[in-house]
Amino acid sequence: MDYLALLNRFASEADLSTTFSATTGLTGQDLRAAQWVNQAYTEIQESKSAWNWRKAEATGVETIAIGDTSVTLLGASANFEKLLPYDPTGHPFVLFYQNAVGVTDAQECYLLPYHEFNGYYDSGRFNNSSGRPQFCTITPTGTLRFFPKADVAYKIKYAHTTTLQTLSATSDTPVMPTRYHMLIVYLALTYYGASNEVNRIVQRLGVGLNDPDAPKGSPLRTMYRDLCRDQLQGMSYFGES
Repeated sequence: MDYLALLNRFASEADLSTTFSATTGLTGQDLRAAQWVNQAYTEIQESKSAWNWRKAEATGVETIAIGDTSVTLLGASANFEKLLPYDPTGHPFVLFYQNAVGVTDAQECYLLPYHEFNGYYDSGRFNNSSGRPQFCTITPTGTLRFFPKADVAYKIKYAHTTTLQTLSATSDTPVMPTRYHMLIVYLALTYYGASNEVNRIVQRLGVGLNDPDAPKGSPLRTMYRDLCRDQLQGMSYFGES
């Protein structure tokens, strides 16, 4: 469902008289409905840090020039949120490759905690060292710093989580799997139910994603459980389930 379809499904489930024909310029109850739908989608995106649909891989997006010691990560579609290092053996890394050679030249550049990297490689004693980057870290400002400084031009390959999606235009469609789009509607209905004391909706769905008192057969609770099972395969280096 796109944003317009989500709003109309919400209106139908809430027994509202509204039929949405646009998603902008809304006022009153229609505006609140749009805010609840967006709030619900945001809460679902933020509820787990390792959703599969919020993972992407960037290859060759950034170019590192000779002498560089850091780079700002942009992400596959300018949507970088957090680095997800490759970690098949317990030693997390990103991949560096010479720009002139291509991705077949990719080799590991191992990720270290910031305080360890900063206390040794970035302490000033190795400022003149250059070569293929072997170690790196994420700084407090979010840039990727590496050692030694680049001896030739490099590109990098890495995985990352994506920034949160906000629904705005009529055709904006949630990137989460289509079969779970009703979860957005169900969660938005709980906001509506709580704000208007519509006990029928609260009794059917509960309130929020983790309401311990939600009915056992709540479609919100059931669909969220299925989403977690389906979209939390594997763990990230920094992420939690």
